[in-house]
Amino acid sequence: SKYGIVNLFGGIMRYDSCCALGSQSIAYDIFKYFNNDEIKGIIINVDTPGGSVSAINPFIEVAKKKNKPIIALCDSTCSLGYWAVCELADYIIAENSITARFGSIGVVCTFQDATEANEQKGIKTHEIYADESEHKNLSFRLAKEGKYEMIKEEHLKPLAIKFQSAVKTARPQIINEIGVFTGKTFTAEKALQLKMIDAIGNIDDAIEMINVLNETKYNS
Repeated sequence: SKYGIVNLFGGIMRYDSCCALGSQSIAYDIFKYFNNDEIKGIIINVDTPGGSVSAINPFIEVAKKKNKPIIALCDSTCSLGYWAVCELADYIIAENSITARFGSIGVVCTFQDATEANEQKGIKTHEIYADESEHKNLSFRLAKEGKYEMIKEEHLKPLAIKFQSAVKTARPQIINEIGVFTGKTFTAEKALQLKMIDAIGNIDDAIEMINVLNETKYNS
């Protein structure tokens, strides 16, 4: 039997860079395996701290076309990485009980404000908005003033709720202990107790589960 292998390593962006494939290309690789009758199932090797929220859509879309088992074999699987495997995988396996961690279900925005440093160098930045554009970049402009309420309410909160909802839909058995849906990360053993993952094992266990799912869920 043949099995497809896909890697989900490092920070996940939507588009390819000089150093890594983006989620669009990774999703396309998964789709090609769906259309290859010689491939009995797919193993996704995962080791990621997360990535850009915009990277999740290709994974959601390709998951709708799934026609064979996908097993996630995971080291650290945090933030967007955990969202991705929840969307894609039938079964999530921690591939070790030392460095593997799961969770970080949440959304964060970071930016640097170099205004003061630039002014010390004699660089003055002017932002001029049309009178008809009073709300353009308003949440960001307020955030630069230390007023974070709008950016949290209008940008971060809706994404966080969608993230939480996606995980709950994919894994309804998950135990909602303190921190599970609010950004904590957990060891492999604790994640297994909380039903965030399905097992601790190795690639042989992943292959065995593909065969089991082909006899049951996919009946191929």
